[in-house]
Amino acid sequence: MKLKILALAAICALALTGCASVAQDVAAVATNLSSNTPSQVATYVDATAAATLATKAVDVAVTSLKFDKGTLSELSALNDGVHAAWLDLKKANDAQQSLSFASFNAALDAFNAYATVKGVAH
Repeated sequence: MKLKILALAAICALALTGCASVAQDVAAVATNLSSNTPSQVATYVDATAAATLATKAVDVAVTSLKFDKGTLSELSALNDGVHAAWLDLKKANDAQQSLSFASFNAALDAFNAYATVKGVAH
């Protein structure tokens, strides 16, 4: 639920800046994640959608011009962590191996916690 609210805030912000296609992408990702809490995923598809949403949140933060360089650097580093964990999932998924979501969920938790504290809509 929290993710949907934050995604809607991002959509509103994007709509005001005329970025309708990005807003539609964010809405689609939020819809895909609607059955999960923002920090826990249990499928490869949900992990992919969560990683995409994290990247879009960073993009929105960068284009909003309201965050300092330190905040943007930290968001970028945390987003990189989410994507590194996703790449591990992708590698296992491609090899048809068992998927463990613990690392991904930990990276996603870190990203979500920092983004929430800093007021980044995601």
